[in-house]
Amino acid sequence: MAAQAPSSNTSTTQMSQQISTKDTYNVSAQVDTKTVLSCYIHQIKNLVMLNWEILLRDTVPCIIAYRKYKNETKETNCSGEGINWESRADWDYELRINPVTIANDGDYKCEFVTPEGNFERLYHLSVVVPPLVNLSNEGDESAVCKAAAGKPAARITWVPEGVCVTSNETHDNRTVTVTSSCSWKSFNGSRATCFISHLTGNSNLSIERQTPGPSTFIFPVVSFFILGCVLNSGVCFFFCKTKDSRGSEPTDN
Repeated sequence: MAAQAPSSNTSTTQMSQQISTKDTYNVSAQVDTKTVLSCYIHQIKNLVMLNWEILLRDTVPCIIAYRKYKNETKETNCSGEGINWESRADWDYELRINPVTIANDGDYKCEFVTPEGNFERLYHLSVVVPPLVNLSNEGDESAVCKAAAGKPAARITWVPEGVCVTSNETHDNRTVTVTSSCSWKSFNGSRATCFISHLTGNSNLSIERQTPGPSTFIFPVVSFFILGCVLNSGVCFFFCKTKDSRGSEPTDN
């Protein structure tokens, strides 16, 4: 996914051509894809030096530099995992991130130096993560729809509408799990559909109410039958024993 900035945002300077002295763009990229950040949308003439400064969460800035007069590149404080030039530094000045990970959330600033002046372009990159969706019954009382580990948080709605409780759990990696639990008694019918809305795409899942099966009733019936037999046997034994005891008593002459 290429995160190219529109040319309409450039500003006019006193130079002979239109050039932006400082541009800022908010862009997004989906996890496990490829994205390309362009340092400049037009050909840069008389380039002297170019730096990409990458500031990620809880890290020191990474610097990827190109010195044209020496035709050399240099990296400082960079892990080297997935971030590099799109082709070659002396061919173009685009930065490639492949694959995109949650750790790539951050600011990417390109600074280039020419005889006419210094210019920069700043990207605020937000990495989006599709949630893992699931819909299940919680016994025969509730239906539970879950959108797990999405970034940003997903939005859950129901058809038909019901009495629902929705909660958000934010994880250490800034993904969010959204859980919505609805009472079956509040639905108008025995079928419900959960709709999950997210920046990476929308989805929906349907479920039928779980009704108690025959086995649910067999155990109580059998239990009561066995209990009845035991009680009847006890009562019969008691009366029979009592009768026998009376029949064996001696008679007075």
